[in-house]
Order: sequence, then structure tokens, then C-alpha cells
Amino acid sequence: MNVQKVADASGGQVFDVKTEGSLDKAFEDFMARLKLRYTLGYYSSNKSTAGGYRKVDVSLVSNFGKLGKDYSVAAKQGYYAAVSSASAGNP
Repeated sequence: MNVQKVADASGGQVFDVKTEGSLDKAFEDFMARLKLRYTLGYYSSNKSTAGGYRKVDVSLVSNFGKLGKDYSVAAKQGYYAAVSSASAGNP
């Protein structure tokens, strides 16, 4: 798995600093991105306590435009839910 795939799956970003002098540009891009970020939280509607992988889809309503064209979302693609001791068969 390459770095870009890991970043995409985890909601992160890759800033290219491969060439001499590119660190300044990468830092400028990083600072600009920080000013545009939002942090969202939610409670899952899935009440299952059996754990497992849960997919997360983050998007905007259509009047904000099209994902990938008018805006981008950097977010985790999902998470592994905790398993309660009752569903795991523990007393």
C-alpha cells in the first residue's frame, strides 16, 4: 500500500516535498488547508454492540456542488466499532 492510499483511507493528506525548495510550498498548502478544515462528530444510528467495520460517507448537499469538482472531503472511510462484553460472550 502506498502513502497516498494510506492517507486517503485515514482521512489524511500527502504534501509533496520531493524537490529542493518544495518544503515552503508544501507548508503554505498545509497552512491554507488548516484554515478550511472542519471537525464533525456524530453518534451512529447502528445500535449493534457486536463490533465490526462500519463505513462512513461524508458529503455535502447538492447545492454545494459536486464532490471532487467543487469541493473535496478528507475523512476516514470507516471504523471498527467496539465490541461490548455482553455481545462478546463475556460475563
